[in-house]
Amino acid sequence: AIYHHLLNCGLRIPPTAGSGSGSNGNPVGTNRVYAYCGEQCTPAIWLEAMKAGQVMVTNGPLLRTKVEGQLPGHIFPTAVGEEREFQISLSLTFYEKAAVEYLEILQNGEVAHQIRLKDLAERQGRLPPIKFANSGWFAVRAMTGNTRNYQYATTGPYYVERDGQPRISRRSVQFFLDWLDAAKREFADDEAILKDFAEARPFWEELLAK
Repeated sequence: AIYHHLLNCGLRIPPTAGSGSGSNGNPVGTNRVYAYCGEQCTPAIWLEAMKAGQVMVTNGPLLRTKVEGQLPGHIFPTAVGEEREFQISLSLTFYEKAAVEYLEILQNGEVAHQIRLKDLAERQGRLPPIKFANSGWFAVRAMTGNTRNYQYATTGPYYVERDGQPRISRRSVQFFLDWLDAAKREFADDEAILKDFAEARPFWEELLAK
């Protein structure tokens, strides 16, 4: 939810994942991020793809998407008054022990469509289209039926920008302003941290004004 609030503030931040040392109960390599490198994979190419948001994060299924031939992280421009409809093409791989039960298409942090895997088969693998009349973002999630661990995969977001402007949600910006206020009370005796909070606040207030 915090990550979705960031995206709703117009901040294009690619999702990442990592499982650390494995000391938290997940074996090393459980939580991971994949970047689209094309025909050649080098550290530099991988990092550029990561920065561009051409990624998928998962602790289970492999989920790959393209929209109009574009990878996650792509920005689709639209004109004022124009409505766009996007069709998502999908490639999905999973193990039987952690079978995918359903897919979700997220639009600005909300579930726009939820599709059971059996229904997807009946639709010949075709996801429902998603429509935008204004700026925003969308992504796809694959959810498994594993009840022991919360196991899923998500693509990086695609962005839609009307007239070159990202979507900025007043509610999401206020979420971070409220968080700063709560943190100020928690760290009321730490002058150094309070100084950091004071320097951060104008950024969020400027976003709120937009």
